[in-house]
Amino acid sequence: MDETDFEWETPLTPTISGGSVSRHRLSTLLALLTAAIALAACTATDTSARPVALPTVTVTATTTATPEAPVVVPGFPDDLQGDWCTREDSPEQECFSLTELVSEYPDAHVIDTSLVNGAYVYVVCVANVSADDCSMADRAGLSYFPVGVDWECDPGDYFTGCDPDYSSAHDPSVARLVHEYNHQQDAAYHDAPPMYRR
Repeated sequence: MDETDFEWETPLTPTISGGSVSRHRLSTLLALLTAAIALAACTATDTSARPVALPTVTVTATTTATPEAPVVVPGFPDDLQGDWCTREDSPEQECFSLTELVSEYPDAHVIDTSLVNGAYVYVVCVANVSADDCSMADRAGLSYFPVGVDWECDPGDYFTGCDPDYSSAHDPSVARLVHEYNHQQDAAYHDAPPMYRR
């Protein structure tokens, strides 16, 4: 029996012209078709065989800094809390902090409070004694000036004047703290510079 030639219309569709095809050639043809179909299916479904383009995702993280809460020293008024320092242009540089005070003097406590010309004057004793037993050397006077309260140094009848005079260094638009001198023994009154809360 003569073998019949065949032609390809497409890579996967044979056209048989003439008589029958031999079993050997038909088996070969079917094997080729099966392999081609399997390869096409594998290529269509197997994504591991080719690179896959992934979308680019940009993530922007916004971090908001949380301000640290101020340290509050128990047993002391709010007026004295925080860190206080004179301004940079002050001739005398001084700072005050209750945290540092109680760190150096754990027994420090307020023994007296008074209101003088709108300012609150706190007397602190650094020794573990009563107000009556607290010596002048163990006392510290702190004058708190609330917002709106100004300061004009007045030597009164006991002193010849104010030297130095820090009246112009007071900014009444903000609160101030003054560490008063324990002793005033000169002819002139020694005014103390105002400190501002940081």
